[in-house]
Amino acid sequence: MSVRRFHPSIPAIVFVTWWVVAAIVFPHRMLNADGDMLRHISHGRWMLEHGRLITEDPFSFSKGGQPFVAFEYGSQLIYASVFELAGLAGVAIFAALLIATAYALLARFLLRRGVDPLLAYLATIPAAVLGAVHWVPRPHLFTLVAVVVLLSLLETEGRKDGKTEGDSGARFRPSVLPSFRLLTLTAILFATWANLHGGFLFGLVLIGMYLVADVAELLFGPTEAGSRAPSAERRAAPVRR
Repeated sequence: MSVRRFHPSIPAIVFVTWWVVAAIVFPHRMLNADGDMLRHISHGRWMLEHGRLITEDPFSFSKGGQPFVAFEYGSQLIYASVFELAGLAGVAIFAALLIATAYALLARFLLRRGVDPLLAYLATIPAAVLGAVHWVPRPHLFTLVAVVVLLSLLETEGRKDGKTEGDSGARFRPSVLPSFRLLTLTAILFATWANLHGGFLFGLVLIGMYLVADVAELLFGPTEAGSRAPSAERRAAPVRR
């Protein structure tokens, strides 16, 4: 009787690695990098205690009672809820969870694009090192996750042909006329994202970039390097003298 061995996937390895690193190596730095974390938690706790959103400034001495828009109220409520349940340690662990999820999704995105597994894993290392300066429990961590989710939607749900993922001949381009599934998933993503962090505006820019590239492809033809490269059959054919 053969025993099946457990082989964790590359995204799983990336997730565990950076969750442990962020939660165990950098918790003090995350909790003391700036004062915004405490402000967001305070806003969230106020909304939880009063059962409504903040519409006027309840904290400032000079601007008390002035109109205030809590446009990041979703993430503030989440951070405040985590703080109420597990304190600052829980906030650090939860922030590390968001960080690890972003890089795991990045590895998954690269793998689905046909990138070599080892290279996909190694690519997350400089990405994490460069992004470590922003490892702070603030609303922007939700944007790190949402950007990779949006990229995955644009590259997979919006591709034009029906070739399988990982096929070197597949063309991953968003369609000018997106599918109903793509529109629905994108609408759900943005409806959630817009209530968590203002970085959803970058998502709109990203969609615009894809749209411009797709229109350019329709007007001027495919630009992939693979379209100009010799086919596999031609490369495999014997050379005639």
